[in-house]
Amino acid sequence: MFTAPVIEGDCSVLCAHENRGVPPCCSIRRHVPMLFKEEFAWLMKKTRMWSPKRALFSNHHAIMFCACKGVRECDRHYRSLSCRFFPFEPYMDDRGRFLGATWMYSVEKTCPLVGSAPEKVNQAFIDQFVRVWTKLFLVYHEEYEFYRAESRKLREAFARIDRNVQVFTPSLSRAR
Repeated sequence: MFTAPVIEGDCSVLCAHENRGVPPCCSIRRHVPMLFKEEFAWLMKKTRMWSPKRALFSNHHAIMFCACKGVRECDRHYRSLSCRFFPFEPYMDDRGRFLGATWMYSVEKTCPLVGSAPEKVNQAFIDQFVRVWTKLFLVYHEEYEFYRAESRKLREAFARIDRNVQVFTPSLSRAR
C-alpha cells in the first residue's frame, strides 16, 4: 500500500494560499493526472471522484488522462497514484538501475517542495514509492523504458548547467 505522505502533514497547505486555495498539483489546468487503466477501474468502484478526460488521449495502452472533482471534494483515500507520487518520479542510473525517486523538476516553479531541503521528505514515502514503482515496472515495462529515457535526459540537461540531480533512495540502500 502507498499511504505515506510526502512530508509530515498535508503539503498542499504550502502553496494553496498563493492559488486561491487550490494547490497547483490539484489544478487540472496545470497538471492532468494520468492513471493506469486498471487503477481507474478500481477507483470507479470505490468513488465518483474521477472521470476520463476525453479531450486528451494517450497512445500508451496502459494509461489514461483523467480529471478529479478537485481539492474541495478530494477523497484522499482514493487519490490516484500520480497524485500520491507528486512531485516525484522514478530515477534510473546510466545502466538502467532503478535507484529511487527524484523531483519532477518540470514543476519546480509551481511546487515549493521541489528542490527543498531533503530532510523535509518523509523517508517512509520514499520507501513506499520505490516498492510501488518496482512492482509497476515488472508489469509495465514501457514505464521502465520511459523513465530510463527521462532519467538520461535529466542527467544530460543538468550536466549542461552544472547541476546535480537530487536522488532520494530507499532506506535499505542507505544501510549498504
